[in-house]
Amino acid sequence: MDYCGHIGFPFPLLGKENLRLSILHNNNGLLAINKPQNIVIDYHPWYKKFPSLIDTIKNKDQIKKKETIKLCGKVFKSIYHLDPECTGIALITTNSSINKKIRNDYGSSRIIFKVLLVVEGGRELKPLIKCNLPLVNEKNKNRVRVSHIKGKKSITYFKRLENIGDYSIWEANTNYLRMHQIRIHAYESGLRIIGESIYDKVNLILLSQFKKKYKSKNSIIQPLYSGIHMHLEKIKMPLELMDNKYNENFIIKAPKFSRMNTLIKKLKKYAS
Repeated sequence: MDYCGHIGFPFPLLGKENLRLSILHNNNGLLAINKPQNIVIDYHPWYKKFPSLIDTIKNKDQIKKKETIKLCGKVFKSIYHLDPECTGIALITTNSSINKKIRNDYGSSRIIFKVLLVVEGGRELKPLIKCNLPLVNEKNKNRVRVSHIKGKKSITYFKRLENIGDYSIWEANTNYLRMHQIRIHAYESGLRIIGESIYDKVNLILLSQFKKKYKSKNSIIQPLYSGIHMHLEKIKMPLELMDNKYNENFIIKAPKFSRMNTLIKKLKKYAS
């Protein structure tokens, strides 16, 4: 059964409001959900205070809902971790044998991740950048650092898609998505991701930057988009489909959330 509708989570399971999330894929023992900000896919020690999507799906009340039953699974496991600030594809397996196979593909670098970035500046950089700095978790800190001695092999390719005034849109590609890898590789490559606060300090974008006479109704000027401007928009992976058919290049896509779409439209309208 392939149920690709939505799944609802009432307050306060995933935060301060009711959420209704898009199901991008639900078949072949694989579930993909378009994850908003401030949620982790699965528990991670760096982000203990953030709600976990998998734990919430398995919540004793949530698991009984018809929408959850349609997910066709009892064993929900993650393939990779995604920064809670980053939106996009949360890939979850719904049975143990599929989890083992896909994790093996992931460990063998057979899954390609494409992440959209909104960057301050970037026009002066080369349109294609490769960063292969090895990374290691920084002891007693919820972050990574570059280490040529203890670091694990990490490769990220950056491609500039578009210049928009003082900003630019980039795509980051990697075949192994380590926590914070894209963020630190972007910083080391001279890419200043909007909203980055750990490896750089990059201001959020305010509408008042473009509309000089703009005044907020409550005198508090809100950013066009909060948090780091990253969206995991595409995954390409090998996957065994129904009837034993095999697709070496199965693709899952996640549309950008409305606020990021609005941000990019405003940039194109007002940036010069």
